[in-house]
Amino acid sequence: MTWGHPPRHEVKFALGDGTTVHLEMVFMALDGPEAEEKIRGGLYTGIWANELNTIRRPIITMALGRAGRFPSMKDGGPTWHGMLADTNMPDEDHWVYKMAEEEHPAGWAFFRQPGGVYQNADGIW
Repeated sequence: MTWGHPPRHEVKFALGDGTTVHLEMVFMALDGPEAEEKIRGGLYTGIWANELNTIRRPIITMALGRAGRFPSMKDGGPTWHGMLADTNMPDEDHWVYKMAEEEHPAGWAFFRQPGGVYQNADGIW
């Protein structure tokens, strides 16, 4: 782990089939007015957005435009690229809610995690 600005973490290891994983994680807060500039010009394979409901949609659009740029196409390109995100479901007027419940954009998938406590048919928690 490198505690620079932004913090980074790099991992390299071999898989059983002989391929090598080389993972670099860059940790950035995307909550201020300079958030889009932080990711502009970045070359990413994938992006994880934590608490998606707290990030403005233009920032996510910019981030998605930067995903899939590493490795470069001249080096074969990535085998996968995109974004993973987690969030609590926001209010009905939020852009995340509208995408998940109304727009259903192509290439996007939304998954619901069930709550941790349920009452069964016998009334037992």
